[in-house]
Parts: sequence; structure tokens; C-alpha cells
Amino acid sequence: MMRPIVSAFLLLTCAAMVAAQSAPSSRVAATGDLVLSGQTVPVAKIEVPASVRGIVAELNVKEGQPVKKGDQLARLDDELQRQKVESERLDADSTLEVEDAQNQLKSAQAEYEKFKASRAAPIELSQKEADVKHKELTVKAAQEKAAQSKIHLREETITLERMTLRSTIDGSVLRVNKQVGEMTDENPVIVVVQTSKLNAIFYPPKELFGKIAVGDKVTLTLGKKSDTPVDVPAVVVAVDPIIDPASQIFRVKLELDNAQGKLPAGIDASWNFGRK
Repeated sequence: MMRPIVSAFLLLTCAAMVAAQSAPSSRVAATGDLVLSGQTVPVAKIEVPASVRGIVAELNVKEGQPVKKGDQLARLDDELQRQKVESERLDADSTLEVEDAQNQLKSAQAEYEKFKASRAAPIELSQKEADVKHKELTVKAAQEKAAQSKIHLREETITLERMTLRSTIDGSVLRVNKQVGEMTDENPVIVVVQTSKLNAIFYPPKELFGKIAVGDKVTLTLGKKSDTPVDVPAVVVAVDPIIDPASQIFRVKLELDNAQGKLPAGIDASWNFGRK
């Protein structure tokens, strides 16, 4: 009975050890200052999937191409879907069934009033009244069917819209994973990144918890010594409120301005915590 619990404990312990080993490190500089090591990442990375399975009919972008929010990236083969939308639109726009039911109701009501005025036999009047109620239900059913047609039209229209893949951010195309004629799957068709700003992620030791706050302005050094590192200003935008119990570190995210696009994402960053 204890084996599953022990196995789960070992798995969690191993996972924590791996996380601690993979987290950026820290070191003490010759000046005695603590230097944190991290890495820059895009401020946003959007994986654009095909929420509808289909064949890629058009590719409108290439890798490295800048895009704006709302730009069309690709389109799936949507000929059959367009036909579905048109068919649903015809049904939704049609008012014949409702109008016919309403006309039949008016006729039944007029007949009932006629029999009522002529003081017809109770059984005949009852039959005419029942016919009116039946026609009222027919009108209601026709109206509900018309409402359902509008709902179906909206559903099919949404499906059609989703067959055109658009960027949700301003950025650049990082990857194009499908070509014209290929079938989509669960993987993203296109990946877009936004690098007009960069984030730098650090994992300070618990001793620095409470000494770093959102809004702090600092200077980071990007690149290694062999790469002619450059100093850039950055600001703290997020501090995790908890310390990882296994590694005794916590996560801090900083933001760097990169409007000119001169700083690549994915390069090493260091933060001399003692430098003013």
C-alpha cells in the first residue's frame, strides 16, 4: 500500500531537483557583490493553432516577417464551410414559415370569433378554440425554429472565421510550421513573438526575498565577456510571492525596452545586485 506514495514522493523530489539544477545560477563577484544570472525572452510569444482541422490553402507570411495585430497569417481551405454559411443564411433570412403560421393563426382566430358571434353549438365553438390554440403553438414553433436558424448561422460563421488565422499581437513571425497543402494538427501553424520589449528572468536566493520590489529600476549586463557585453536599463515587473521549498529560490521578471530591435531574445543576462 505504501509503494504508490513512495513512488509519488520520489517523482516530486526528482522534479524539484531538476528544476533547481535548471534554474539560472548566482555567484559572488570579486567586489563581493552578488551577481545573478538569467536570460532574456520575448515579452510575448503567441502560438497560432488551427482550432478547426483542415488543409492549409494560403500562407501569407514568412519567417522573420513583421506583422501587426489582426494581420492574416494563413487561411485553411474553406470552400465547403462557405457553402454551409450560405445555406444557413438562406434559412435564417427566410420568414415564410413564420408568416404562414401567423396567417393561419389569424384565420383560425377569425373563424372562432365568427362562430362565437353566431352562437354556435358549444362543441363546435370548443373545436374552433382548440384550433386557435394549436395555431398559436405552430407560430411559436416557427419562431423558435427561425431563432435556431440564426444561432446555426452564427456558429457556422464563427467556424468560417476561425479558418483564417490572424495575429493577435504586433510582432514578428518566428516559425511557420505548415506549408500549403498540409493538414493541420494539434501543433501551432505559426508562432509569432513580440520583441519590442524583452523580459529577463532571474531566480534569486531566498536571502534577497523582500529586497526586490516591482518598479525597481536596475542595470543589466547582456551577453558574455567574449561577446562584448552591454549594459541596459531594466525595471522589475513581477516578483513571485513564494519561495520554492526545494531550491530555496524565487522568480523575478524584469522588462527591457527594445523598440529599436537591437537586443535579441535568448541571450545571457547578469544582474549585479550590489551595483547602484
